[in-house]
Amino acid sequence: MAGIVAYALSPIDLIPDFVPVLGYLDDLILIPLGITLAIRMVPDSVLAECRARAQKTIQNGMPVSRVAGAAIIVIWLLLAALCTVWVYKAFGNHIGSATHSAIKSDVSKAASLCFWSPIMANVGCNEELRGQHE
Repeated sequence: MAGIVAYALSPIDLIPDFVPVLGYLDDLILIPLGITLAIRMVPDSVLAECRARAQKTIQNGMPVSRVAGAAIIVIWLLLAALCTVWVYKAFGNHIGSATHSAIKSDVSKAASLCFWSPIMANVGCNEELRGQHE
């Protein structure tokens, strides 16, 4: 059973996943076959006992751990915050400057168009844009 779990979670496959169709086909065939083989290897008495315990648990109500659920949510929120900080530190200054440059470029183009085109001067070009070009 450990081999099946290791194969399912391993980044190394018989056929890499990026190969169209065949990449996932080996997972779709090998993993169910491995699970079936693992279930057949479990003795019938152990399997019957586990099924009886599972039925008893279902009848008594599923166990719920709100503390564990809250801990998982807190961990995910912390990871999201850390990723946000990392992205901001890695790309924050570049994103802001790129946006500023794009806006400055668009204003410059509009000012140039207003300056050189008398027709555009009458259609929405104001004195502020003309002054930026001069």
